[in-house]
Amino acid sequence: MQAFADVKDNSDSGQFMAIQQAAAAALQHAELGDRTRVKYHRRLKKLVDALTKVGFKAKMPGGTYFLYAKAPKDAASVRSPTRRKRRNS
Repeated sequence: MQAFADVKDNSDSGQFMAIQQAAAAALQHAELGDRTRVKYHRRLKKLVDALTKVGFKAKMPGGTYFLYAKAPKDAASVRSPTRRKRRNS
C-alpha cells in the first residue's frame, strides 16, 4: 500500500493540466493580460473612490492590485445603510 501511495504522490504533483495550458496560452497572448489589467485598474479605482468618499484615506497602489487603507478613527461609530436596513427589519 505504501508503494501505491508513493507513486500517487509523485504523479499528482504539479498543477492540473488545464491550468498549465491556460498559463501557456496567456503567455503567448499578451493582450489577455492587458485586458485583465485594465479591468482590475477600473475596479480598484472605483473602490478607492468609494472608500475615500466615506472617510478612508485610500489611494491607488503602485504596481499591485492589493489595497491597504487605514480605517478612519471614527469608523466604529459609522453605520452603513445595509446594516441599518437589516437592523430595522
